[in-house]
Amino acid sequence: MNEHAVDVTVRSEEPDLNVYPLRDPSEDPRWAVWVAWTWIIIAMGLFLSFVLLAVLGIWYD
Repeated sequence: MNEHAVDVTVRSEEPDLNVYPLRDPSEDPRWAVWVAWTWIIIAMGLFLSFVLLAVLGIWYD
């Protein structure tokens, strides 16, 4: 027998995994999408400000 074999039997104490997901996709929390878009907008704004500073630095140097 292989000494690195993993026992994958499901014990009776473990919950039934067929109940997931717990909610319908229409009920997913929308705040996570808003948080992601907020961080994307902040990152894009910072990137554009660095590009603007670099262009102005080249222009006025």
